[in-house]
Parts: sequence; C-alpha cells; structure tokens
Amino acid sequence: MTELALPTPAMRLFDEIDLAPAPQSTILQRSLNTWREQRADQVLPSATSLQSSVASTLTPHVFIFSPTPEGHDFCLQWVGEDAVGIFECKRSDVELSEFGNRRLAVYARQLFDLATTRQEAVCGRFTLHHKGKISTAYELLAAPVSKGEETNWLF
Repeated sequence: MTELALPTPAMRLFDEIDLAPAPQSTILQRSLNTWREQRADQVLPSATSLQSSVASTLTPHVFIFSPTPEGHDFCLQWVGEDAVGIFECKRSDVELSEFGNRRLAVYARQLFDLATTRQEAVCGRFTLHHKGKISTAYELLAAPVSKGEETNWLF
C-alpha cells in the first residue's frame, strides 16, 4: 500500500485537496477533461497541443506557469483575459512571489508542488478571509503539461 505524505504543513491550509480531481466549477471540469483528452496515453500532454485545443470559452480563464530556472518560484507565461484579476497581475512573465494577491499565490505554489510530486492533476479548494470579515472561496486546478524538458502548469 502506498501512502501520500503531503509535502508541506501549508497544505493544511486547504479546505479540501482532491487528488482524483472532480472540480465543482464547470470551467475547471471542462479544463480537466481537455487536459485528460490531450494527455491520452502520454505521461503529460504537451503545452502546445493543450493550448491549441482549449476551447475559446475556456481560454479567458486559463493560466500557464512554468518553474523559474532556480526552481524556487513559478513564472506566469500566459494568462487569459478574465483570469488576470484573480492573482492581481497585469502581465505575463511575473513570478508568483510578485503577485498582488500573495496569499493566493501561496496556495497555487502548494498545488504546483503537489502536482509535481504526483505528475497528475490536483484540485484544491480554500477560502481566503479578508479584513472586514469578507471571505472569498477559490477552487484551483493544477495540471502539469510538458514543454520540452520543462513542466508547466495549467489552471
């Protein structure tokens, strides 16, 4: 029997981590289905084939990140127009550590680390509590894709 040890104590911040993803969001369900179709019998689908196969209705909601050369952070390579406000970034080529929504970036990094370990798609659900008792619920999907020797991440 194999046990999965979560990679960091920060994983306890999540309300739920789905290692056999079944996203609640329709957009994430469709993104995961597209990822699985493109993966077929490969270890990971290619970033190019996945990007070209993402339906126009999904494109505005998708992010693609890649690890930095040092391996300590992830850099935004491409972002859909509706997804820009989620991380509070205005352009691509920005590292997670530079995002305006740093707390959300921490969660994304944890999902990337878990997906790296598993080489599988992972879904995480969590709530961020803001000042003034306003809470925002999030559901993120980290799905690894191959781009040559690199592993990138699709949301």
